[in-house]
Amino acid sequence: MKSILKFTKKENAFIKNYALYGVGSTAALKAGYNTNNPNQIAYNLLQKPHIAKAVKKEQDKLSKKFDMTADQVLKQYQNLATADINDYYETNYYLKTGDDGRTKTLLSTYKGNIISQVEYESLKLKHRTYYEPHTRLKDFTKLTKEQRAAIEKITYDKFGNAILHLSNRTTSLDAIAKYHGIFEKDNKQKATKVTTNLNLDDFYEA
Repeated sequence: MKSILKFTKKENAFIKNYALYGVGSTAALKAGYNTNNPNQIAYNLLQKPHIAKAVKKEQDKLSKKFDMTADQVLKQYQNLATADINDYYETNYYLKTGDDGRTKTLLSTYKGNIISQVEYESLKLKHRTYYEPHTRLKDFTKLTKEQRAAIEKITYDKFGNAILHLSNRTTSLDAIAKYHGIFEKDNKQKATKVTTNLNLDDFYEA
């Protein structure tokens, strides 16, 4: 008859914290292990089959509770980390007021005093000066579900203009890095290579 392996109080705490945070050092410290190398403690604990099995069971329990798998959580973080503020705004061009023939011709050609970015680019250069750009938030019905989920809040300035705030990119990248064990190089935990579409050049103006 197989003997049932019991967990110590610290081991049990480690299992619950590792399932919740997914970071070995964090789980070890929260479990009460007093050590200068919590990463090594976490690695040693996860090498024990009965503890690794218990962690998986606890993770499955959490997934059912929140109705979301680990992959789904990671996908949400990736969505927040790669959200682009430019995707939430659109620029239309308003025809300047005037009674000259050119204004009337443009009104007739584009059937109104507002044209899109594509229509604006199609105008000959000398005619573009008849339009003024106006940038505004897109209609939220035009946004994808993922784009709407990345919005943290909307505030307004003293003129009533809407200011969009997206979720913190750094927090999301930090969570992804911890999931893959990027910050835990001094142990043998996950060291999965992460490939993203982020380009540092995008953060700097030429």
